[in-house]
Amino acid sequence: MRPFVAAILAIGAATEPWPGIARAEAGAPPWNIAGDWLCRDQCQRGLHGQPTHVVQNGAQFVFVNEAGNRMPAEWKFDYQISFVGCDDAAILSPDLMTLTFINGSVWVR
Repeated sequence: MRPFVAAILAIGAATEPWPGIARAEAGAPPWNIAGDWLCRDQCQRGLHGQPTHVVQNGAQFVFVNEAGNRMPAEWKFDYQISFVGCDDAAILSPDLMTLTFINGSVWVR
């Protein structure tokens, strides 16, 4: 391989994102978390272990908590999701199995 071509390939390899980490420029996260979840921690009184649900359309989400309340949200970057109209956010675990909310709630698959 020519030295110039090898140098270009090395630069390209060095600028790739870490595996599993998304970039906001992509427009939507590379993962899909739509489906059923369970509230594990900091659930509303008497609703521990009750089902929750996530609807995902690209970078837009609707979270339905254990009481049936709907919360619109949007993907920000990496594994962070911010809720529309409030200061709450959720962090998705890299294995896509746990959602940890800033308010202390935890949802699991």
